[in-house]
Amino acid sequence: MKRTTKAITAAALLTAGATLAGFGLNNNSGALESTTAATTTNTENLAAKVYTVDPVHSNVLFKLRHSGLSSFYGHFDSFSGTVRIDPDNIKGAEFNITVKTDSVDTNNTKRDDHVKNADFFNARQYPEATFTSNAITEQSDGVYQLKGDFSFHGQTHPVTATLTEVSFGQSQGKDAMGFHAVFSIKRSEFGIVKYVDSDNPESGPLGDTVEIIVSVEAVNR
Repeated sequence: MKRTTKAITAAALLTAGATLAGFGLNNNSGALESTTAATTTNTENLAAKVYTVDPVHSNVLFKLRHSGLSSFYGHFDSFSGTVRIDPDNIKGAEFNITVKTDSVDTNNTKRDDHVKNADFFNARQYPEATFTSNAITEQSDGVYQLKGDFSFHGQTHPVTATLTEVSFGQSQGKDAMGFHAVFSIKRSEFGIVKYVDSDNPESGPLGDTVEIIVSVEAVNR
């Protein structure tokens, strides 16, 4: 009887031990899986570098129609931004650009002052225009669709830019990258309607459509 009791007790202990070991193994497996996933995520994050816009080698320009006859260009002298990007994962990049509206330059001081006032930019009340990306898709080899939010003149609207010339290399001994992005807005959608002909928006004194060109070289600091 004692031998039978001992045998039953030993079997129970072995079963319990195996069960506990099984739980331990499963828990450890789950922990290992979680650790592996976290490591993969961290590796992906580490692969992306943050590049800071180099204003000396970059440009932010705009273009619109004048009197339905020609394209008029202007640019901004003060802007900044960052790009967080992995060369092997362009679609996961993050673009952030900020422009100082009172730095507008149209090659004519009197006109610059007019553009800065309440008829157009109202730069005193709205000192910055910003673009923040939220999605990137590849359209063809080296051509991407860059979606984001454009905030300007107190309003924010979604825009879609064509992103090209994404490249990586060295500049002044530092890791660097470059890109070219173009998108268009209707200035009337941002509350700027001065000289917009409601009957012929692109043929009036000043066109409603404004094309914005961002050509950037950025450096990993």
